[in-house]
Amino acid sequence: MKKTLLSVAAAMAVAATTVATAGTAHAATVWTVSPGQSIQAAVDAAQPGDTIQLAAGTYQESVQVVKDNITIKGAGSGTDGTVLTPPAAFPDNHCGSHQAGICFRGTVDGTDGPTSHATSFVTGGRVTGVRIDGFRVGISLSATDGTRADGNTVLNSGSYGVTDTVSKNSTIGANVISDAARAAIYVGNYNIPASHTVVTGNKVIRSAYGISSYDSSGVDVTRNAVSGSCSGFFSFSDSYRVPGGELLNVANNAFTSNNANCPGQYGFPQAVQGSGVILVGATHATVQQNAVSGNIGPDPMSGGIVVVTSHTFDPADPTEEGDISVTSNVLHGNGPADLVWDGAGSGITFTYNACGTSSPSGLCSAS
Repeated sequence: MKKTLLSVAAAMAVAATTVATAGTAHAATVWTVSPGQSIQAAVDAAQPGDTIQLAAGTYQESVQVVKDNITIKGAGSGTDGTVLTPPAAFPDNHCGSHQAGICFRGTVDGTDGPTSHATSFVTGGRVTGVRIDGFRVGISLSATDGTRADGNTVLNSGSYGVTDTVSKNSTIGANVISDAARAAIYVGNYNIPASHTVVTGNKVIRSAYGISSYDSSGVDVTRNAVSGSCSGFFSFSDSYRVPGGELLNVANNAFTSNNANCPGQYGFPQAVQGSGVILVGATHATVQQNAVSGNIGPDPMSGGIVVVTSHTFDPADPTEEGDISVTSNVLHGNGPADLVWDGAGSGITFTYNACGTSSPSGLCSAS
């Protein structure tokens, strides 16, 4: 079934006529929205299972989804597709308070930070084919389960390109993200041990900490390309809040020339520059089959793949880093070294890595 949204009132009237099938099942509806019409009105009128189809053109909105299984589908993420830019005034809701473009939002008993818990999840849902430009946060997934953000372009975010917080089983894939002030993609699923988040096939350019995860478990970072940032992938204290949580897996990515300079900021005191992969206080992690080159900087966390304790930066952090495998990576032209380890932790292994330099020496398996 397909509907065209003419106004809020008309949308609500049309939604009321949607025909149910099989007794209680909702017949999925496609709501078509054109420039000048309201995406939020279509979302508000939609029922779980519906699709919001956005025509090509520019929309000035911040859109919040608090229902299950809603798809927002643009006409493509190029300049001639669906373009979302900030409104003159943001709405009075979670999405608006974060100055975000598109938000999927469940219920959280905190502020989406490390001490927060989701009390109810928005399940399913997807945003795809949208070009999102100039928001503080491009796409926010908060207290969601099984939500997808894929095939989008996210530009010029004042904070993050895509955030995935207090959520589980998300897929963030095949997006192009550039010029995010903090990180292009940020995963913080915190107190959720049963999560499995997939970050795959994204292209990230000039976005501070590139792809990052904090206090998270069950994160797969695969087949992404990150360049021109301060770091390619940055993990801090992952898994310590959820002992026994699934693995952090960083595999088959390309981290190239991430030589921008991020001074100590956002509560993290250490400057970051010229880092391919950084694991700070990580546990249960594998870094494998990545191509890491040309990441050069002067800081303690500079280099190709860097494994360091979190105690240096946060003495109160209870993490005991360990069970980390760095294997079968190809590294060259990184400085001060291709592989860097501060010697802390237990069960940390470096095997079959093709590289030329390491600190301490002897971590490379081939030159």
